[in-house]
Order: sequence, then structure tokens, then C-alpha cells
Amino acid sequence: MPERKGPLYDVIARAAVDQGGFLRAWLYVADARGDVEPLTRTILDTARRTLLDRLDYWTSITAAGASSVNTGWGANEPTCC
Repeated sequence: MPERKGPLYDVIARAAVDQGGFLRAWLYVADARGDVEPLTRTILDTARRTLLDRLDYWTSITAAGASSVNTGWGANEPTCC
């Protein structure tokens, strides 16, 4: 059997140990990385505050979308319809 390691397995293991769910585990593993850009860290912090603490999906989505628009992510992508 192949050895199971990598970010996905880190999330699965963290969720199993903490019994806090996969989203909480994913945010923990993502936050623990040292090479996360400041914008990404802001989005992760917003997700932690709005999703984990309040289940406020709309604020989290809006914050991530506003961050991506402000930095030019997808600027060359066609718009729909």
C-alpha cells in the first residue's frame, strides 16, 4: 500500500483528531503553512470568522470575491452571458 502523506491527508488526520470537521481542519492546515501570501491569509481569517464562528456564508463569499477583484484575479477571464 502506498504511503499516504501530503496536504489532503494532513486535513483528514487533523479532522479525525480534533473532531472539528473538515473545514476547520483545512483552515488550520492552510494557516500553518509558512508561505501563505498576505491576501490569502486575510481570506482564510475571514473564512474562519464568518464560516466557523457564525456560518455566515455570504460574508465569506463576498470577502473572497472582493479580494480577488481588487487584486486582478481573473481580469482576463470572459464574463458570463
